[in-house]
Amino acid sequence: MATLQNIIDQAWEDRANLSPSAAPAEVREAVASVLAG
Repeated sequence: MATLQNIIDQAWEDRANLSPSAAPAEVREAVASVLAG
C-alpha cells in the first residue's frame, strides 16, 4: 500500500483531472486521514 504522502503527492500532480466528486476513494481517504490527524 502506498503511503499517505505518496498518494497525496500523486494526486497533486494530477490535480487538473481531479474534483471533489471525481477523486478516487484512495485520495479522499488519504486526505481525510491526514486532516483527522
